Amino acid sequence: MYAKSCRICSHKPLTQILKLGKIPLVNYFPVAKELSIKTKRYPLNFCLCEHCGLAQLDYVIPPRTLFKTYHYLTSASNSLIDHFHELASECVRRHFLKWGDKALDVGANDGTLLFEFQKRGIKTLGVDPSRNAVAVAQKRGIKIIPAFFGEKTAERIRARRGTFHVITGNNVFAHVADIKSFLKGVKILLEPNGVFIAEFAHVLEIIVKNQFDVIYHEHVSYFSLIALMKLFNMFNFEIFDAKKILTQGGSLRIYVRNKRKGEVSLNLKDLIREEEENHITEVTTLKRFSEEVHQFREDFCELIFKIKKKKKKIVGFGAPAKGVTLLSFCGIGASEIDYIVDSTFLKQGRFFPGIHVPVYAEEKLATDPCDYLILLAWNFQEEILNKIQPLREKGVKVIIPFPKLRVV
Repeated sequence: MYAKSCRICSHKPLTQILKLGKIPLVNYFPVAKELSIKTKRYPLNFCLCEHCGLAQLDYVIPPRTLFKTYHYLTSASNSLIDHFHELASECVRRHFLKWGDKALDVGANDGTLLFEFQKRGIKTLGVDPSRNAVAVAQKRGIKIIPAFFGEKTAERIRARRGTFHVITGNNVFAHVADIKSFLKGVKILLEPNGVFIAEFAHVLEIIVKNQFDVIYHEHVSYFSLIALMKLFNMFNFEIFDAKKILTQGGSLRIYVRNKRKGEVSLNLKDLIREEEENHITEVTTLKRFSEEVHQFREDFCELIFKIKKKKKKIVGFGAPAKGVTLLSFCGIGASEIDYIVDSTFLKQGRFFPGIHVPVYAEEKLATDPCDYLILLAWNFQEEILNKIQPLREKGVKVIIPFPKLRVV
């Protein structure tokens, strides 16, 4: 359904910046018998609230539709396993957590971060609506409640488990349509001196690096620190630190506490200044971004069609959500891509959303070779390029779409 007003400040109307067409659910991979059913598609429009500066979608798919069948697993990426190892270590190093303390991970997926906390003597609990991911976590002995997080869920958790010293929300904060209920839940469950840590794709990186494929229906908000300062202030929270991280091609990690006297970090001040200098909450800046996205589509399609004209075989590497936006917006499908490989076992033996190209395990490349690989999971390019080095030595070329379109 279409949002009538901004999800932070309730201002209306929203200013439409970029129309990416209609795309399917990015994490629903149909099986063969479902291919005859017409794929449902939803409008994907990137908008701006000119009042508070929040970039957001104007069409929101109900969460129960989005996450009913979810084929993403954190543990499929070695880079993300390392990333959460670092986050857990940092929480202990910065004295946010000590042995015996309690941590809650919202959007816990398969429990990768919670497992890292447990190794450090932390008592853990997770919340996640994806039953597929929760089932994987439970097999590892990690307790995750299969539910959407908000005020009501938080009240139930507090009644049974009390409050938590650290609450994390990694690549989930931007997924929440009712962001106010989410923060009310954090308020209910966070210890008075506790810390809420969230990670999300930074709208500055999306705009400056033209990374429009990060835009899809699961990400209803595209946060800047400028907009977030206003949001957290409504709940008597404050961001006291922030830093850039490498996930999702360029993300932010923010550290939030209940308001109190105390300094905020110089790093936070520098990041806010960088946002202001790049004018990322202004319509003119975002309109330029829209123009660059359309230019990318021309360049990308020209490259793919030129390769196909030479009768070369193209395969996709990785089946991430961002790949659905990229291929749908550019009109690239089964005529151009023979198949896709992905390390997530839940996606293998199924078909890529919208274009219905088959998804296989990575071993398929050894038995059914190709001439070109498109790095759909380009945000893991270092990990993937190392993995496919033997193929490159045999002459396979790699198309890397972002942050700058190139062939290596």
